[in-house]
Amino acid sequence: MILEAATRVLSQHGLRGLTHRAVDREAGVPQGTTSYHASTRHALLELVVEHLVVHSALHIEAGNSLIEFAEQLSPPAGVDELIDPMSEIIETLASHADTMRARYALLVGLEPGELHTALTTESLGSQVLVPAATKAFTKLGVTDPERQAKDLVDISDALIWQRTTMGTNTDIRAILRRYLVGVLAA
Repeated sequence: MILEAATRVLSQHGLRGLTHRAVDREAGVPQGTTSYHASTRHALLELVVEHLVVHSALHIEAGNSLIEFAEQLSPPAGVDELIDPMSEIIETLASHADTMRARYALLVGLEPGELHTALTTESLGSQVLVPAATKAFTKLGVTDPERQAKDLVDISDALIWQRTTMGTNTDIRAILRRYLVGVLAA
C-alpha cells in the first residue's frame, strides 16, 4: 500500500514531491507510517526503486511474447510480423501510466548510480527485451542486430514516455513501421 502510494506521488508530483508525509497522506495511513518502514529519504527511494524493478515483471511478461515470436519467426518475415508484438508491448507498458511516470521521474531526478542503473541498463526489461529483439533481427538478417534491438527498445521507451507523460495517442504502429522498414531495408 505504501509503495503504490509512493509510486502515485512520484507520478503526480515528481521526485521533489516524494516525501514521507506525502506518501502517508496518499496511502491514507497515520503520519509516520512511511518513516517507520523507510527512516530516511534514501531508504524510501531504495524501496520505491526496488518496487519498480519488481514491477518490471511487466517488461518480462511483454518480453516473453517477443521471445516467443522470435522463436517462431522464419524468413521471409517482414515489418508486419514485427509490429504486432512490439506495439503490444508498448501498449501494455503505457497502460501502467503511474508506474511508468514514476520510473521516468526517478530517471530524470536521480544522479547516475546504483538506483539509476537498476532502472535502466540493469533493468529486467532491458535484460529481456533487447535479447529478444536481437534474436528476431538476427533471424531476419539485419545488419548489427544487437544495436538495432537497443534502438528499437529506446524508440519503444520514447513512445511509452510520450503516451504516459503527454497523454498523446500517437500512432505507434505507423512509427514502428517507418523504423522497421528502414532497418529491414538496410
